[in-house]
Amino acid sequence: MPEGMKGALPAYLPKGRDNSMTRDNSMTREEQYNGWTNWETWLFYTHITSYEETYSFWVRTAERLRNQHELAGKLKSLLESDIDTAMEHSNMIQFKSFIESMLLEAIHIIDFQRVASHILDEALGEEV
Repeated sequence: MPEGMKGALPAYLPKGRDNSMTRDNSMTREEQYNGWTNWETWLFYTHITSYEETYSFWVRTAERLRNQHELAGKLKSLLESDIDTAMEHSNMIQFKSFIESMLLEAIHIIDFQRVASHILDEALGEEV
C-alpha cells in the first residue's frame, strides 16, 4: 500500500466543498494533478489503493499478469462493469442517464496505463 495510505479513511468520501478530492474547476483536462496525468487518473488510483483488500487484489493481479497493458485493460474493464452494475441497480431515474454518461466519459480520461504502471512497479518492488 502506498506510503501514508494504510489505515487512512477513504479520502474520496464527500466532505463538502472544501474536500481536497474535489476537482478544481479551473483545471483543464490537459493539466497534471499531484504528479498524475490528470485529476481523474489520480482519483482512480487513490480509490483503488485506499483499501488494503482492493490494493492487495490489484498487486496480486499485477504479479500474476506481469504486463502493464493487460493490467490496464483489466482495470478499465472492471470499472466499466462496476458502472454498469451500479446503473442497473440505481433508483435515480431522473438523472440516471446523465450520471451514467458522466461516469463513462471519465473512463476515457483516466490514464489506465499510468495506473497499471504504478501498480506493477509496486507489485514487483520497483521504484515508482
